[in-house]
Amino acid sequence: MSIEILGLLYYVEQTEFRPATRTFDPDFIRRHARLYDDLGFDGVLIGQNARSPDPLSIAAHVAASCQRLRFMIAHRPGFVTPTVAARMFATIDRLSAGRVAAHIIAAASDLETQQDCDFLTKPERYARAREYVDILRAIWTSERPVDHHGAYYSFEKSFCEAKPIQKPTIPIYWGGGSEAAIRYGAECADVYAMGPGTLKKTATFIEAVRAAARPLRRAPEFLMTMRLIMAPTTDAAWKEAQAILDATIAFQQAGGSVGRAKGDIDRRVVAEAEAARGEDPCLWTELTVATEGRAATTALVGTPEQLCGALLDYYRAGISRFILTGFDPIRDTIEIGQELLPRLRAAVGQKSALVSHGG
Repeated sequence: MSIEILGLLYYVEQTEFRPATRTFDPDFIRRHARLYDDLGFDGVLIGQNARSPDPLSIAAHVAASCQRLRFMIAHRPGFVTPTVAARMFATIDRLSAGRVAAHIIAAASDLETQQDCDFLTKPERYARAREYVDILRAIWTSERPVDHHGAYYSFEKSFCEAKPIQKPTIPIYWGGGSEAAIRYGAECADVYAMGPGTLKKTATFIEAVRAAARPLRRAPEFLMTMRLIMAPTTDAAWKEAQAILDATIAFQQAGGSVGRAKGDIDRRVVAEAEAARGEDPCLWTELTVATEGRAATTALVGTPEQLCGALLDYYRAGISRFILTGFDPIRDTIEIGQELLPRLRAAVGQKSALVSHGG
């Protein structure tokens, strides 16, 4: 099983405890993307929420300046019709020479989706997303105009002239831990994405998805997002973790905003983070508890060798793709790229993905 390493493409330089001085920075986006490309990351996730810049536009902005970096573009069904979205993704896939994936997200937060005029419940959003994926694939692959009459969408004779380069079509990523998410994801996901968790929880979840997909003769791959705190020694790594926790708490107490809105507490994530304390030696959940689950801050803490070993445990559990980030966008991207990626690839007998394009 190969291993794929992605980063997270920020649209402005900031951390959980150091606010950005700008709201949007095109030069930083391009610089950060080129850094990932130069360091040999396979791709980047371009995220989306109710207040963020448009991820499709960001992908188009950086695709021309990165020769091989792939773009996993977060996309929420319901705000653009699937026929239009199919043409948007197909266009960017053509412009980037086949480097695009669609990460379909139904959003965990009702408070957030209502900011974008969407008042469907979470199970309804997953059902709509499932129909949306079928439409995307039909538009991407059909050589004739498509008709569709479903629960959420109806149209006649829709067609996409510029087909995606990727065959059979653009990869679909899917995420979510609910019963509806697993059911629909097992039906349509090429890659099932999940957040950080203990090894035991991760293995259990992977088996749940596989069990749902098996009767359909489907076998999705799995991706995990994980934050990293890395230092030359174990003591230095844990001291840095404590410093990050202290700085984030101080930032919050001073009125700073971390992640989603203060009223949007993810109690399930907090409960899981509290239960995970001490279960795996490198896993650190204190920041997730401190931010009340509003930010994706569960991390692995240790030396490069320890982090490599911990990630390989997840790899052996079935995770073949990782989104790895730290808490300082530039510094940590460099450290992960230089210290960790070569170790991970060597451990699984995989050659480096690095192709230098200079400048």
